[in-house]
Amino acid sequence: MTASSPTKGPSTPDSPSEPAPRRRGPSALVITPAALVVSVGAGALDMRLNHTLGVLFATVFIVACLSAALTVRRGSLIEVMLAPPMVFVVAAGIDVLLFRQPGGGTTLTVLAVAQPVVTHFPVMIGATALTLLAGIVRLVLQRHSAGHGQALT
Repeated sequence: MTASSPTKGPSTPDSPSEPAPRRRGPSALVITPAALVVSVGAGALDMRLNHTLGVLFATVFIVACLSAALTVRRGSLIEVMLAPPMVFVVAAGIDVLLFRQPGGGTTLTVLAVAQPVVTHFPVMIGATALTLLAGIVRLVLQRHSAGHGQALT
């Protein structure tokens, strides 16, 4: 005779009565650099084609941030929701430093990097707001679906 009954026995990962905790999606340490790399790539292409950070960079940046918020695992969602300003500043800085004309001093370099950050500030704020909204909706929907998935005792 065993100490555990079939309905209240110890749970195993393949036990149908209690599913194992799921860790779907990458962590913030993977998805944030991925959004940065994609944004830098789009910015490099935009700088090469248009000699400025424009619509291509802005669109890919927004899509990358939203994709990150929708695919990251739940435990890393807060970090991804707050990352768009950092991703934007670093991506714009890298692109400007890679494609600007050599010469000038430190002041000109700082101004060259700051210029797209200032002119594209609405894009950065919009991406941050959309990412926060998507993350909050995702948190609410997952909490709501988790509440209905539990049995009442």
